[in-house]
Amino acid sequence: MINLAPARRSGLPSSLVLNICVALGAVVFASCTPRSRPSKAEQAYFDAYSNETRTTIAWWRQQLDTAQLIRTARGGIDSAQSAGARDAAANRDQALRTLREEYGLTDEEVQSAINGQINRKIEQELSRGRKRLEVRIDRLEKIFAQTCRDFEKNPRGTVDELKRAENNVENYLKGE
Repeated sequence: MINLAPARRSGLPSSLVLNICVALGAVVFASCTPRSRPSKAEQAYFDAYSNETRTTIAWWRQQLDTAQLIRTARGGIDSAQSAGARDAAANRDQALRTLREEYGLTDEEVQSAINGQINRKIEQELSRGRKRLEVRIDRLEKIFAQTCRDFEKNPRGTVDELKRAENNVENYLKGE
């Protein structure tokens, strides 16, 4: 099963990671032939895929909470208490990266937001970024729902397509 955490930490743009996830789900739209029941291995693989996808969707939903992102980027007490110092630093870096890459804020605008000096332009950028993320999340949820329907119809074909897509993503991340 694909673990997207290294891709998120690798410095790859998170929009690229999301687009790769969307592409991963899109390849599942293969032709389906009815089949009775999935094997235990197919069910286990699909369950792992489902859990990873649900985790990814939940993570993206957290990125919609701009107030929490700004508090985390500030390195506030709440983020430091919820995890160790190393985790807090990683969360802070991720929040800063999300504000820059997904919300389109400049370094100066991020610093202004951290300082609590949010002007109309920053509010507009945050709003536009939130809308873009909502569209991406919605697309990912629809693809996931279709993948679940495909799995019910054709477990083996769906798992084979997921494995091919997983290999393609891994090769892409390795630079092959």
